[in-house]
Amino acid sequence: MIPRIIHQIWNDENIPDVYGIWIDSWKQHHPDWEYILWTDEKCRDFILSNYNGFIDVYDSYRYDIQRADSM
Repeated sequence: MIPRIIHQIWNDENIPDVYGIWIDSWKQHHPDWEYILWTDEKCRDFILSNYNGFIDVYDSYRYDIQRADSM
């Protein structure tokens, strides 16, 4: 079974209000699902802890979106 988790990546925990509306909607429509916000710091920590051999590549990406996509 696929875990019922909503993952979102954002730079930090300060998500603009326009996106907060969508997040609230996801949570409302999926009350039994876990919601995880991955900040830049949490993403890097995850890669470092679980895919240490990839951290140099992860850190070398020129654009933030490349790191988000690799997550």
